[in-house]
Amino acid sequence: MQEDLVEWLAENGANVQEWKAYSSKSGWSLSLNVKKRNIIYLAPCTGCFRVALIFGDKAVAAARQSNLSKSTLKLIDEAPRYPEGTGLRLTVKAPKDLAAIRKLALIKLAN
Repeated sequence: MQEDLVEWLAENGANVQEWKAYSSKSGWSLSLNVKKRNIIYLAPCTGCFRVALIFGDKAVAAARQSNLSKSTLKLIDEAPRYPEGTGLRLTVKAPKDLAAIRKLALIKLAN
């Protein structure tokens, strides 16, 4: 699943990959970028993986105008706000979870 998402993101422009370890507590994450602009972070877990995106104000507004599910929009509304933007964190446990991730990534790429 994670490999499919990485390949799909590369096809859509996020083709710069960088593994990072911010601390021993948080572990490793794969940052997928367009040039130096971070698009999405992937972190491996046992039996699943975590996805993190930081949405600026334009991306949040675009997400609210999109056809995202109500549960995904609720995650955006409840997400913590940082100086960099709104931080979304999702866990991918099954292939069906990737549909929302792909929509969010396209919004991030466009904004």
